[in-house]
Amino acid sequence: MTAAFGSAPASALDVFGSFTVAAAPNALALATPRALAPALTAAPQMLATAVAPAPLDRSFTWRYGLGFDACTAPAPSSMQAWLASSYRSLGIYIGGAARGCAQANLTAGWVRSIAAMGWKAQPIYVGLQAPCSAFTSKIAYGQEAAQGSAAARDAVAQARAVGIGVGSDVYFDMEAYTTSTSCSGSVLKFLSAWTSTLRSNGYSSGVYSSLNSGIANIANPAALPGFVAPDKTWIADYDGRQSVYGYAAAVADSQFSPYRRMHQYAGGHTETHGGVTINIDSSYLDTDPNRGNPFGQIDAVAGGPSKVTARGWAIDPDTSSPILVQMYVDGRANAVNRANLPRPDVGSSYPAAGPDHGYNLTMAATPGRHTVCLYAINAGPGFSRLLGCRVVTAASSNPFGVIDTVTTRPGAVTARGWAIDPDTSSPILVQMYVDSRANAVTRANLPRPDVGAVYPAAGPNHGYTLSLAAIAGRHTVCLYAINTGPGATSTLGCRAVTVP
Repeated sequence: MTAAFGSAPASALDVFGSFTVAAAPNALALATPRALAPALTAAPQMLATAVAPAPLDRSFTWRYGLGFDACTAPAPSSMQAWLASSYRSLGIYIGGAARGCAQANLTAGWVRSIAAMGWKAQPIYVGLQAPCSAFTSKIAYGQEAAQGSAAARDAVAQARAVGIGVGSDVYFDMEAYTTSTSCSGSVLKFLSAWTSTLRSNGYSSGVYSSLNSGIANIANPAALPGFVAPDKTWIADYDGRQSVYGYAAAVADSQFSPYRRMHQYAGGHTETHGGVTINIDSSYLDTDPNRGNPFGQIDAVAGGPSKVTARGWAIDPDTSSPILVQMYVDGRANAVNRANLPRPDVGSSYPAAGPDHGYNLTMAATPGRHTVCLYAINAGPGFSRLLGCRVVTAASSNPFGVIDTVTTRPGAVTARGWAIDPDTSSPILVQMYVDSRANAVTRANLPRPDVGAVYPAAGPNHGYTLSLAAIAGRHTVCLYAINTGPGATSTLGCRAVTVP
């Protein structure tokens, strides 16, 4: 829980001591597993190593709408009950020298469980406070850079420990202080190091503070040339406004915009939802660039014979159901499919969405270069979103191959080689003409492991041998690979030979 208290910290600390949390419904007792008797084997059995789930995606720390924070992370049953509220995000106190409450619930399992319910969270680190404040744990003049950097490194460790992944926002809670050249400068040095170190470790920096002290200083850092500003701000001003803008006296609307602000508009008070009462601060958040719009990724786009194929994943935050993904080729023709294929890796990062959000689309395309674009189609509030475009080359669907030899003997000519149609792995027909008249046909189904090694999708059996009667004299021998599926029959070449 956070508080903005100007020059009277003792008042806020007294308020903290008065907060209560109503009893949550009794949790079911967890059964204690029985120990297994030792196996009667000559050697001990090795236990399988548990694989930790992937960290949550950074968007777990983004939210557009209402949020709250409570001094102690509520029980999972309380979080479930509070789905009856209009809140969908909460601040969680992950560490810091000045963190005031124990966090029995705050584990990686708890974080993943609330994410699966559809909650978002903002990690808060309550570290050393302003050197001019009344706190016991304070920044030391002259040591700001080292202390700010150390705080950031510890915050990264705490975030990782509870499964909050790289790229996530982590907020430093800098409580209100009396601004002055020396004190404000010290705070800015500390927060500058905090931001630089978080970024170097792959995390996004946020700062929570009172509008008229910390926020005003980071928005107008004249006290520290070269100040490294945080990525996002959390304004504490208990004016009851559910808005992040309109505080130009301290921070211009053009600063930390767009999607880079939160506003704590109400301090400690109790609310009851789903039969559970919690003492909270209330905030309005605008840090989610998605804002209900679908999002996803193109994993690969490949050109095949007379076609292009794209695969990836897509999610709409307004639903756990599969959404439509649409593919355009050169801005004209398009294909549509649902992103409903298994993607457990995506489900691990976005547990509220579930595991089935993969897509695979294929479209016919003429041979040559094409621009392929994919769109995630919106469901509910928001707008459809371009997932990206790729330039690929579609191969021809025409069959191809080689004439290895054309030989003669008295009364006959014989041709050998191989032929493949890219639309099938089955043997295709090869046709031989002599002087454009008589012809022979056979299937190219003889073993050619050398060809199979170069074209593994086709397989090894695509060789051919054809013989045709011919009178003595010179002849022109031509061979054709007969098309299967899309495309057209192709000439493999012609040879001039003399039959003895």
